[in-house]
Amino acid sequence: ENGFGKRTLVGEYRVTRRGGKGIRTLHRTEKTGSIVGIGVVHANNEIMLISNHNIMIRMAVADISRQSRSTQGVKLMRLAEGDGVAALANLVSKIEE
Repeated sequence: ENGFGKRTLVGEYRVTRRGGKGIRTLHRTEKTGSIVGIGVVHANNEIMLISNHNIMIRMAVADISRQSRSTQGVKLMRLAEGDGVAALANLVSKIEE
């Protein structure tokens, strides 16, 4: 919500069974805000972040640092006062033949 994000390996998430309580994926604070979206990405993809004030930023997934499962992440998008991340999109690149 406040422009933070991270990349975490899927292998760091254990499989839960029936009656599982869930798995923490982000150390959420007032600084980081709530989670806006989660997606499976590949290093050769790009993502697009869209703010509430209609500002869009496009970045390579490889530029986002890889961190452990329960960290707060790094700042991906600088936001103006009162603005927040509204959505994110995974931009899949074409595989060249």
